[in-house]
Amino acid sequence: MNKIILYMFITLDGFIAGPNGEFDDYEPSVEEMQFANGLFGAASGIIFGRKTYEGFVSYWDTLDVADAATSAVDAEFATIFRKMNRIVVSRTLTHVEGRDTLITQNLFETLSKLKQQAAGHLLLICGPTLLATLIEHKLVDECLLWVKPKAIGRGMALFGEIKDLLQLKPSSVRVFESGCVLQHYEIDTRP
Repeated sequence: MNKIILYMFITLDGFIAGPNGEFDDYEPSVEEMQFANGLFGAASGIIFGRKTYEGFVSYWDTLDVADAATSAVDAEFATIFRKMNRIVVSRTLTHVEGRDTLITQNLFETLSKLKQQAAGHLLLICGPTLLATLIEHKLVDECLLWVKPKAIGRGMALFGEIKDLLQLKPSSVRVFESGCVLQHYEIDTRP
């Protein structure tokens, strides 16, 4: 069965952004990017919330992969990202570019159908509101959390919008040379 896998960077204290929604200046290491390239390269697609989609597209779709200043791992990621099936969930966007898919209504039915039809797993990168909604409807199967070795004390908590206790089953942990810890969890999605 295909899975939807949450893929997010968080601080040690669980935040994905600062108190005003500002994103961290964290730069993934070469080792982390190599892992991401393998994961994204094997995925059937990626599901975004609007803000994250806009940020990814504005950077990765415009990165000059032929520029000598662009690292090999970044050029590889940009190439992978540009070929991916990209799904955007938004209440405010009216269109997306190219072959990207926009979901503005019938969210649960549409994502359930896409999950069933996908050739493999779908990655999910989004904010706390969309995440809580998808978890509530049992559409998220796993979490891959990159825990950065820093704490910011306050901000936008990744799980800050969930309504009920969420039980996660640890699957694996990997420590990277940068100090980042990749924590892999499974979520019980049974009704």
